[in-house]
Amino acid sequence: MSDLFQLTRIDPVTGLAEAIPAKERVDALLSHAQAPQLVRTMDPQALYSLIHEAGVNDAYELVWMASGEQVQAMVDFDCWTRDTLDLERFADWLDLLLQRDDDGFREMIEAMDPETIVIWLREHVQVFFWEQDVDLLDMIDAPVMTSPDGVYAIVVPEEEAIGATLRLLLERLYAHDLVMGHRFLEATRWELTSDMAERAFTLREARLGDLGFVPFHEAMEVYAWLVPQQWVAKTRDRATRPDAPLMVIAEGGRLPPVDHQVQWLEQQQVANGGSRFMRAMGKLAEVVPGSALESLAESLLSQFRALVNRVHVADLGNPGDMAAARNAGERAERVLSLGLELVAADDDRLAARVLATTPLREIHRAGHATTLELQRQAKRLIERGNLSLTDAPTSLLHDEEQELFAGLLQLRPKRSATYGTPFLTMEDVRGAARRISEVAFVELVFFGLLKHRREELVAYAYDTSNTVTPIENVTFRSLFATLALRSLAGLPAELAAIAPETLESVRRALPSDDEEAHSALMEALLATMQGAAQTAELAGIATAISARVAGWLLDEWGPREVAVPEAIATSLVLLAPNAAKRAT
Repeated sequence: MSDLFQLTRIDPVTGLAEAIPAKERVDALLSHAQAPQLVRTMDPQALYSLIHEAGVNDAYELVWMASGEQVQAMVDFDCWTRDTLDLERFADWLDLLLQRDDDGFREMIEAMDPETIVIWLREHVQVFFWEQDVDLLDMIDAPVMTSPDGVYAIVVPEEEAIGATLRLLLERLYAHDLVMGHRFLEATRWELTSDMAERAFTLREARLGDLGFVPFHEAMEVYAWLVPQQWVAKTRDRATRPDAPLMVIAEGGRLPPVDHQVQWLEQQQVANGGSRFMRAMGKLAEVVPGSALESLAESLLSQFRALVNRVHVADLGNPGDMAAARNAGERAERVLSLGLELVAADDDRLAARVLATTPLREIHRAGHATTLELQRQAKRLIERGNLSLTDAPTSLLHDEEQELFAGLLQLRPKRSATYGTPFLTMEDVRGAARRISEVAFVELVFFGLLKHRREELVAYAYDTSNTVTPIENVTFRSLFATLALRSLAGLPAELAAIAPETLESVRRALPSDDEEAHSALMEALLATMQGAAQTAELAGIATAISARVAGWLLDEWGPREVAVPEAIATSLVLLAPNAAKRAT
């Protein structure tokens, strides 16, 4: 499909690749002189994707041109939720499929699983023999239809609006094959719905497996843990060996990526200089023999499709959910790029060799492992119980840190829970690791070096005779600020609330120059951590924390000629109770 019709185009204003709407691609396909033949050569997943994206109202002709196997794939993708056949969705497809011409109907009905049609019939009707069950039928107060050959009586509940669909289905079944019509109605009479659903589901899973939608336990292998450092050493060694075998899949086992996957890759090829995965793909010609290049590139794209479909399943997406399918493709490509950066940094030629010699599934595992390690570190900190004074797991962290920790605790770790911001680069990973290290360092200072006990801090913060600062406003940042300001005020080095007049006197006493005031606050903050900064690395963390807290204080408390309003002051420090009485 992508060889004949464009999937993306360059926006003349932004210079970025944009996806060509599915409706335009459908029109281009239908206008082709050999449209029916082209449709029938399309990958079933690609055809379903195109029809779904364009909408059935604009792509119904593609449904009529599809082969029987492609029609069955449409039902496989769109009419199941987990292991349950969605009868309403199936009825919608049935209405459309019954409009196919005679040859199309014959091909479709012979290729489709009969179980799905029988399940639909059993849900809506009862089937009797006229000759044998006439007395019973006289007792039924519901509309009764007769099969086209007059043998069967079909009872349709009054509330069921399926009469037209049912009659058309039976007429076409009988016209195609009288024996087949009898088989469907006999199955409706006697077969157990549970048995048929199990058979149909098993057949569907086998077909989807051929397209890369493997069982859940197998799909989860793309997220299996590996040790990043060990993997990097092994992978680099293999990639740099001239005799390392190339990851070429046999031609019969290749599945080209479907349209929405190709669109994403083409967009990433030109976005911001290209993603690492696409840049590495572009360097393949420089690092592998020309004779193997085409087969290798096709193999990599086939691997990409298999990987995306596994990610889709592992993330609990329904195979027919196109929004989930797109998300899976974008997520898989980002994680691959992360894995390539982990092993090759900015060396695109080395990344290309890694692509050529390492399964994509393994590169994906490595990219995911970098974020999984962050998740493990965040969980360990939370499980110690020192990051909160309330029922919330991280109340002592400020908003930005809480957002990071909440993102890391997602099923697939992210930089932000609220916005779903993914990790795009190793710098993102290193930045998150630094913030986790800072949180661990602060925990060490408060509960190790300064020997505070969480229970005492909770009791103090909840006691309004000590402080008017709401406990949800108490964070490591506000506690550090309190300690630093007490130090500048010459108060004892203990964690206790500051009177409003003390806060104001310290503010006025700071240098008028913001840079000098920032330095004075930093020195006071560093003094509280002096015993913990025992190495250059820890000293760097202490300096970074102090710089941020000092900058935050100066930004938040506003112009010094105006007193800090209580609503703001209680977010900055532990404020003494007489704050409510002072003039603002």
